[in-house]
Amino acid sequence: MKLKLRNLIFTGLLVSIGVILSQFLSLYYPPSTSIIKFGIGYVPLIIISILFGPEIGIFAGFTQDIIGFFLMGSAHGPYYFGFTFSAMLYGYLPGILIRIKTKVESKNIFFMNIFFISLFFLVSIWYLFNIDVISSSNVFNSSYRYVFITIGLVSSVGLLLIAFFNQKKNKVNNDFQLIFFIVFVLYILVSVVLTPIWLWDMYEIPIWPQIPLRILKMPLEVFVYTIIIDSLLKVLKVQMNKEE
Repeated sequence: MKLKLRNLIFTGLLVSIGVILSQFLSLYYPPSTSIIKFGIGYVPLIIISILFGPEIGIFAGFTQDIIGFFLMGSAHGPYYFGFTFSAMLYGYLPGILIRIKTKVESKNIFFMNIFFISLFFLVSIWYLFNIDVISSSNVFNSSYRYVFITIGLVSSVGLLLIAFFNQKKNKVNNDFQLIFFIVFVLYILVSVVLTPIWLWDMYEIPIWPQIPLRILKMPLEVFVYTIIIDSLLKVLKVQMNKEE
């Protein structure tokens, strides 16, 4: 009973942090929209799902998005359930994917991560030589296209180096690679696939012009998410084991 109460209180605290990170400490491009968003607001949901399971995580995702919307009102657009669903996925899928740890060898997860990183790196290279594919409309200012490509390329190289270094250092029971994989899956599903659909349905913004910039910002966000989540989980697990 004591552990359940502790988990509930801790979940509430993380949801509150998630609301602050998502609504007040995120960057939007263009400003005052939710078309391209930079932030770490979903980090608490992933941690909740991994520590306490997908059932609590999905409820936390729903709660965080609803509270965030009512706090900010229509500052970034009207309410849309699609974004609530996306938050629920961030709270649900990590708890499900973490269970593959006992079924899949660490090296196989590592190879999947390398595949994802290499794919995004190659796509960034392709965009570099086909710059006009990235929309130069009023929604996506042309002056930012090379900036996004540079971010994508540099971040991809950084991800490759980190993945290889970590795998070499921790060949067995590598939680870092699993977190890496979880963040990749979530990013592709939510940011690259679902969010463009939600924005098309809300504002009739064409789907395909949104994809390049989301792909190019992916390596940087995956890098930041993975480092933060891995570091926090290590600290939190030690603290929770002490309390037990």
